[in-house]
Amino acid sequence: GEGFRLSFHLKYTPLQRNTSSGPFGVGWGNFPQLTLDCDTCVKPRITTGENNKLQPSPRLQLQANLSNVVGAARSFIEVDVRMGVNELGGAIEGVTLVAASLGKVTFDGLKIFNGNCADQPAVCGGTCGSGYTLIFTVNGNSVETTPFSVNGNNRSPEWLPPSIEHNTLIEATVGIRTPSFSLKAADANYDPVTIVQSSSFEGVNITASQWSNPNPSVNPTCPRPITSNLDMSVGADAIVDLTLTCRALPAVFPTSDDIVDVCFEAIDTTLMVNSLSTRTTASAPRCVRVKLETATRPVFVAPYFKDGRAPLPEGGMMAESLARRVHAQAGCLLELPVTVQEMGVDAMGGMLDSRLQVMPLHTTVTTVYEQYPIPSPLPPGAELRVTNASRGNNTAVLAWRPMRGDDGHVFTVCLSVRSVFDGGACEQRLYATAELGQAGEYCIDVEVERCRYCPGPGEGGLMEIAKVWHTSFLALWAGNAMRPDDVADGVSIDMGIRFGAGNSDTLEGLAVRFGVREEWLLEWNPDLGTDAAAERGRERLSSE
Repeated sequence: GEGFRLSFHLKYTPLQRNTSSGPFGVGWGNFPQLTLDCDTCVKPRITTGENNKLQPSPRLQLQANLSNVVGAARSFIEVDVRMGVNELGGAIEGVTLVAASLGKVTFDGLKIFNGNCADQPAVCGGTCGSGYTLIFTVNGNSVETTPFSVNGNNRSPEWLPPSIEHNTLIEATVGIRTPSFSLKAADANYDPVTIVQSSSFEGVNITASQWSNPNPSVNPTCPRPITSNLDMSVGADAIVDLTLTCRALPAVFPTSDDIVDVCFEAIDTTLMVNSLSTRTTASAPRCVRVKLETATRPVFVAPYFKDGRAPLPEGGMMAESLARRVHAQAGCLLELPVTVQEMGVDAMGGMLDSRLQVMPLHTTVTTVYEQYPIPSPLPPGAELRVTNASRGNNTAVLAWRPMRGDDGHVFTVCLSVRSVFDGGACEQRLYATAELGQAGEYCIDVEVERCRYCPGPGEGGLMEIAKVWHTSFLALWAGNAMRPDDVADGVSIDMGIRFGAGNSDTLEGLAVRFGVREEWLLEWNPDLGTDAAAERGRERLSSE
């Protein structure tokens, strides 16, 4: 009929308890037929490379039986492709399940990976038939291509036990040899097989033996016979060692690139029947996933901040955990020693001989209303007084004298470590080791307090300072136990009280309430930019 309908029963609607959708179709017909839509797609042309990509890509047109009339379908149903003839000797690489678009399907990038013994001349006694076929299936109906040959009638090598499993994870540390693993491969054509590294990764040492059997064929121009009984008693053998070198490590560590794939292929060489030339084919890649581990493992030990997301360090080597936030005042010199210590071990189990140096990484500024990174790695005017890189540990001093205008801001200063090890051959920048209590970057929050100030040389006594700060001499004198005319350089002065603003307070209202100017309130609280900023939260405003 006209198609399907959906009916809905509405339980709590007094006026209408049932309703139905309009008619709709599902697909178009029952798809009794499926055909390739062009002659060249019936026998795909094969490239001469090892990947054997089908060109042009196979294309199909779905057909539907509509009232006993066969026509083009306009469906979005999925179509599957698989190997047909000589299925056990070949394999498909690429997407094998594709949804139709208005009844048309194209399998882009489809590859036949292994070779085949097809198209042998009669004199060679070929028994493999005329090659591979592909079978496309939709809704229980199938269509099969005519046979085609792949890559010079040659089968590719196969991996045999005791080869390591594909994508096995291996941890590798600089200077420490990883356990060896085995690879073995053979070829069903009895062609010579060699195991090689197929990915670019330094530090791979292969001890391999080639495999080659005598040619049992009477006619040397014929392909060697096919065997189906390959086992671990035959084939090329390889023992692989991974010795991680510094050049394999990323310059900054840890990183998302600390796992790399190291792949191997078994390569054979076969004699072409017609041209008497040779051609090689390759096995499927056999890869190991190598997790790169640097030998150096510096950790910040003072001041030590325990990150709640990371496990506690073992051995009690860390200093007592401190609050992450450090307080500073405008005009006052902050000097904070920071110590880093080597926790890595060498190949003999002793402490790694490294030279460490604390270095700046980046700085972020935070207020109640915003957060933003600054271009320089340290706060303006700050410096990291570092000593020469020392063996096993290094202490640097974060020295900074905040300026007026930094009040109310929190400067998050993040640090890294430069480590030189392996006799000077390796150099890396690191920032944390999670198993030592720190789950991410090592950062120190420096909060510049409001209403605190250290006058510098030549700023005079309380009278002169009060004038600059728009306050009164008596207010400063009452809040600070010091002689009014003799203020020592670098001594912190309490400049006034701190007031918690309410949700309905505005700068204008507070200025009237305390008898001061709005611009003075902004000067005392430089992180407040507008009335709206004061209205948004309960920011602390300083006043007389």
